[in-house]
Amino acid sequence: YLLFGSLRADEHALLRTGLEAAVADQPNNALAWASLGGLYEQEIVWGINPLPDAMGRATRAARRSVEIDPGCQFGWSRLMSTSFHTNDRAGMRNAGDRVIALNPLNQNTIGIAGNYIAFMGEWDRGIPMVRRAIDLDPNHLGMLHLAPLMDHYRKEEYDEALAEAKRLNAFETALVAFSLTSAAGQLGRADEARAAFEALDHHHPKEKQLDAARAHWTLFLRDDELIDRLVEGFEKARARRSEARYPVAD
Repeated sequence: YLLFGSLRADEHALLRTGLEAAVADQPNNALAWASLGGLYEQEIVWGINPLPDAMGRATRAARRSVEIDPGCQFGWSRLMSTSFHTNDRAGMRNAGDRVIALNPLNQNTIGIAGNYIAFMGEWDRGIPMVRRAIDLDPNHLGMLHLAPLMDHYRKEEYDEALAEAKRLNAFETALVAFSLTSAAGQLGRADEARAAFEALDHHHPKEKQLDAARAHWTLFLRDDELIDRLVEGFEKARARRSEARYPVAD
């Protein structure tokens, strides 16, 4: 799970190149295929080093992993994720069931499954899975806090949403910076909104930020009303930044 705990673009590029070489040399290495699929998926989900057909490559790598070893939990986890992102609800449910059945004690994997279950709209089922994973593993992945962030935001619990955004610990990624900005905007926290915009300007200077924010949230959320409220928070944050005499991105 190192590849999910460190999302720097330079590290991602090195890992991707290295794993592509690894599967060329060892084409029956299920774990290497699963890990490579995760890196391909990050090209879209985290906006890191994107190349054409990222989700197609991620799906094929995940399928190759479980074809080689049907007991590879990480491969099923990646297939669950790509099924989610391609709106294959039945495929996601099947892969998710396999993930849980193979090793219910792997808390990071169970937490990732809980995130996707929540994002499909089953919040009452997914969030307890995530919370349990966080509570049981002190070294859990920061990304597990994404679903709790969105759960608090949809309930208009913006203080809690902002706290979860900070626990994600990946502010260089657009999705995290956008979400932190929206929570700060709803709370009128000018300083935190300004810091989030500075991170966006530094790491994503060429993006049309509002359009990019909506596109990133749409990758994960199937709730148009929630996405609209995230956009609302983003616009409030941008207005506060303008009031503070900081330049506003397009």
